[in-house]
Amino acid sequence: MELIAPAGVAGVRRHAEIVLSDLGRDHGMPPEVPGFWLGPAIEALQALINGGDAAEPLREALELDERRSVLLLCLGLAVAGKGERIRASWLGTAFGELSADAPVTRAQRAIWLACARGAYGPAGKAFIFKRLTAATADLPTPLGAGPARWLAALAPYQPGEGMVNVPPELRGVPAITEQAGAALRLARMRAQCERLHALNHPRAGVTPPAPDEPATPVIRELGVERMEAEPADVVRMLVSAREGWDEPLKPLADLLLDDTVSGEGLRHDPQTASLAMKIAAPAVDTVAEALATAATAPPPREVTVSISGYPITIRPGGPDPEELADAQNQYLAERVSGQHPPVLPIALTAAGALVVLVAILLVNWIGIVAGVALAATGGLLIWRHTAQERTRADHVAAELADMREQAHAAAEALDSYAWHAQDRTEKAQADRAAIKSLHP
Repeated sequence: MELIAPAGVAGVRRHAEIVLSDLGRDHGMPPEVPGFWLGPAIEALQALINGGDAAEPLREALELDERRSVLLLCLGLAVAGKGERIRASWLGTAFGELSADAPVTRAQRAIWLACARGAYGPAGKAFIFKRLTAATADLPTPLGAGPARWLAALAPYQPGEGMVNVPPELRGVPAITEQAGAALRLARMRAQCERLHALNHPRAGVTPPAPDEPATPVIRELGVERMEAEPADVVRMLVSAREGWDEPLKPLADLLLDDTVSGEGLRHDPQTASLAMKIAAPAVDTVAEALATAATAPPPREVTVSISGYPITIRPGGPDPEELADAQNQYLAERVSGQHPPVLPIALTAAGALVVLVAILLVNWIGIVAGVALAATGGLLIWRHTAQERTRADHVAAELADMREQAHAAAEALDSYAWHAQDRTEKAQADRAAIKSLHP
């Protein structure tokens, strides 16, 4: 239809842009272009904003293009701060169908944001909450994103963190490091929820505008730098005929995850974060419950630790004596294996003694001197070997003693870890209860 009178269509669009530039004034009638929805839609929008009679232009606009006309009216009234003047059925028409297996469109996101921010009052908030809740009910996992994604987003964690309260002797035990990691992530999740809770509730001393005080138009308040799915941007797309007002954005679960966790593109937007937190409550509870269960698990009765490279079972009462003895024997065997008696020094000593004996019998002084020198060299080498063996034996004895000390230290650490189990449980339960109480 727009191709019938392109010059007239351009005039209507220019008039609509003028209207949007100052929604509080009456800019007169738009150019009449038969069959073009925007003219009567923008006329109806002006009438609704200024309290005039919108019946006739509204009827005509709805007949020509119901979806675009209703979408323009809903978002235009929100932009003007007059969202309470929409009709009850318009939000459903403007929002359209929402399903878990299809991305949210730009227009749907705009209605979503306007409703969450209170543009249409309590009815708008109830409408979007009902629609989003119904759509997320069909997702296979909590909000479709899966516990792993919610866990990574709500409680970021790097392997090795949270070991401050874990004894050094037990930091290589998976059962204990995993429990410590779960406790840390639960505490971080509580802090994140507390941050969002503070964001979702007005600060003391901040009061909303008085009933007779005109609301600031959203189009001026938000500015063009905000994300393209903002209501004002979709209004501009409808008026200027730019494509993309109904294009898909992200899956529903991704948008909720963004709003709940980081407020991506919506920082300082407490209403949207509050709505997302309400929808995300099942996912938050699922993740928090899993972390609390892991963090409050009973301490292990026994663990296996590596002592000098040998696995040894450790219990609160001490290391397994047989395994410790086997490890020490294996260590000792490995250090002793490969050692040989000093054959060459012994041979030199024996040969020197033999040469001396023969030289004495032959009364050969040169032979006697040579034999003595040869025997002395062998004796020196034997002495050096003996000293080295003594040093090695001392080192092995020290290593064996250190193995015993490490094993008993690990047992004491495990006993201490078990002793503080109640403290860890109380802390995790407090974090879990706080998270549950912070749901909007």
